Amino acid sequence: MTEELAARFPQLDVVEAAASYAQRARALLPEAGRVYQCLFEEFRPRHDYDVVVMTWVLEHVLDPRGLLARARGWMAPGSEIFIVVPNAESLHRRVGLHMGLLAGLNELNDSDLAIGHRRVYTWDTLSEDIAAAGLDLVTMEGIMLKPLSSAQMEAWPSDLPAAFFALAPLAPRLCSEIFAVCRNPD
Repeated sequence: MTEELAARFPQLDVVEAAASYAQRARALLPEAGRVYQCLFEEFRPRHDYDVVVMTWVLEHVLDPRGLLARARGWMAPGSEIFIVVPNAESLHRRVGLHMGLLAGLNELNDSDLAIGHRRVYTWDTLSEDIAAAGLDLVTMEGIMLKPLSSAQMEAWPSDLPAAFFALAPLAPRLCSEIFAVCRNPD
């Protein structure tokens, strides 16, 4: 994602806790870019941002509402924040529930726990966290209609996952991730 954003924006600040990812991000950034190796909860910006991209973060933190409220303070008036979180109600989690691999859609499985997830989101719980942080929800969409677990999809040819990304608008609430665009109302 850093590579994609760096190609589109002349100035990019990256917050990354993992040393290896921070090092890789530094190699990808233009000269005007900065990498802050810290947790989002520890980040202290030097200026306001027009856009904040918070992808695959909220499911890892202790207080997602508090972090979103803090992030609102990083934003210039009228600016936007883009959020991506895992969807508890996704097709692949529903398949796992029916197979007895999950006791409930909100249950964290071994893969979730291994990568530090504290929660998965529904459209309602994400909307509630956004509202509690004082942000205005502009839109929510789904990313990738994912029928199986990542491990089960690893051997697929590259055009097959691409097709499932393209099908996301057909059933956004069954997609593997939720994408939200929010605006700072100030």
